Amino acid sequence: MCEECKEGGCECRINGARQCGCLQNGAGYGSLLSKWAMGELLKEKIKKKMDAKYGEKMDKMAALIVEVISEKSKNSSELGKKEDELEKACEEMGFGNCCN
Repeated sequence: MCEECKEGGCECRINGARQCGCLQNGAGYGSLLSKWAMGELLKEKIKKKMDAKYGEKMDKMAALIVEVISEKSKNSSELGKKEDELEKACEEMGFGNCCN
């Protein structure tokens, strides 16, 4: 803890966070990093367990999601082409832009 922090006047902040390694409650930056790392480790362990339990189902879901997105994109592209054809036909018949 820097001297200013001991006296309650530390001004070494960037975006509200103390940059001198001090926290308002006196805990050091290392302690904060340690807690963060433990949380990250726990998340990784949970992810591994969930992958072992649900991974196969999730792989199938992911494949279906990609397939649906691909089909929507393809259908949207085909729809756009049909709209262009209709617009051209409308203009040729003298109706102007009848799609909008």
